[in-house]
Amino acid sequence: DIDNVTVIVVKDPLTAIMKWVQLMLGRLDATIIVVAGSSARSTSAEAIRCILDDTKNVYYRDVDVGGRLGVAIGLAEVLPSHEAIILKFNTTFPGEMDEMINMVQPDIVVMTHIDCHHTDEFESCDQLIQEFHTLIESVPKDGHLIINHDDENALSLATHTSANLVSVGIDAFGADYMAFNVVVGANGTGFDLKFGSERRVGRWTPLLSKYHLYSILYALAVGTQLGVDIDTGLGRLKLLQPL
Repeated sequence: DIDNVTVIVVKDPLTAIMKWVQLMLGRLDATIIVVAGSSARSTSAEAIRCILDDTKNVYYRDVDVGGRLGVAIGLAEVLPSHEAIILKFNTTFPGEMDEMINMVQPDIVVMTHIDCHHTDEFESCDQLIQEFHTLIESVPKDGHLIINHDDENALSLATHTSANLVSVGIDAFGADYMAFNVVVGANGTGFDLKFGSERRVGRWTPLLSKYHLYSILYALAVGTQLGVDIDTGLGRLKLLQPL
């Protein structure tokens, strides 16, 4: 029954959806934040949403569909009033990242961990890394690339960007945001934080495990770029619940 329903007939539905996304985003004045990498995308995206939520009108819809279709579904409920949009990029075959970038031009890219254990449709690890290379090169000069300082694959790609580079790490001196003195407990994870010349001692997150601190650091880095000071961000992240 299609009474009172507008029906649009197209040759290729996915191509039509991609063009709709491109057109719709071009009309918005929102900061687009893309979270990519082999793991920790959902936790990192949720942490970023948590840290920005009281500062900006944030849009984030967690979807489990990868690739171009996942991006389109993730944007299905975005409104002109949204000031920041968080998306997960999970490329599923060689060359798809380029198509995703044609749909969405990110202002901030968070590059998490890159591994070669889940290559799926990729013939080699190098082919997968090339997809992330394409994404990193797309970040504009006035944009920001936030990378995992402890991951050799992510760190090696950082040389290919002209954007503002920010690094995070755990017990890794040289990173812009570093968590150290990590203590994992039954109700959360404690840590000290170093950023620039400043330190914060005895902070904690409800997220369990040392590995999840990367998501906390990514969120703090994004928040700083968008006007959320460190202490405010750390306070908001105490409300973050495990997924």
